[in-house]
Amino acid sequence: SLYDNIFIRKSTRKYQEKILSEKLLDRILNYAKKQTGLFGTKINFELIDGDKAQTMLSGYVGSYGKIVAPHYLVIFGDQSREGLLDAGYVGEDVLLYLTSEELGTCWIGANFDKKGLRNTFSHNQNVLSLIAFGKAEVSPYRKESEFRRLASTDLILDSEAIDSGIFKSIQYSPSAINSQPWRIKFDDNISLYKAKPGIIKRIVLKNLNYIDMGIAVKHLVLALDHHDISYTLSFNESDFESNEHIITAILK
Repeated sequence: SLYDNIFIRKSTRKYQEKILSEKLLDRILNYAKKQTGLFGTKINFELIDGDKAQTMLSGYVGSYGKIVAPHYLVIFGDQSREGLLDAGYVGEDVLLYLTSEELGTCWIGANFDKKGLRNTFSHNQNVLSLIAFGKAEVSPYRKESEFRRLASTDLILDSEAIDSGIFKSIQYSPSAINSQPWRIKFDDNISLYKAKPGIIKRIVLKNLNYIDMGIAVKHLVLALDHHDISYTLSFNESDFESNEHIITAILK
């Protein structure tokens, strides 16, 4: 299931040159285009092959170098706060689906030619991010002990008790340069906040942490559904200290 894949997926940096079948690529693209966001914006996906995409990738992605993959999904949408949140929310659903297909995946949020990609597809929306994917050179999975994440004391705000299953699903979310911007508050409900970045992270990440928060929201929703917890979602709660409110799951 998508929920189970949260706890085994890892970002893949190296891929086999093997091209996937047209049947599989069509299924992936059709799945992606059926997904919808939570924040009221329209997200679109397009597929581009590795050779063509390489001309539009530059520099380094984090400290890992350029991600050379046989296939990429281009995520188009609104470059607003809500658009970036939806890009993360919908894109992470697709990444977890690709994991079910035993494929390696990696988010790419920077160091690519947005204008060139947009012109390639004659799109009237902005390019928000890329997803690299294909057959991995090594296993695209990892053990839970291999996740490098902040401790609960760093991520949980003013809470006396936590739901460990819900917490881990959020804690294991991927993020740009592993910045882990999510902060979680457990009371009668479960709230997600975005931590205020320092000066260096603001310069390096720009607005990428909103995509990261969309990813964390997807993990939260998958966890609540997996555990059969009834809830409604609220987007208009107050910020907490210096942390920006993103979403609250109001538990029934």
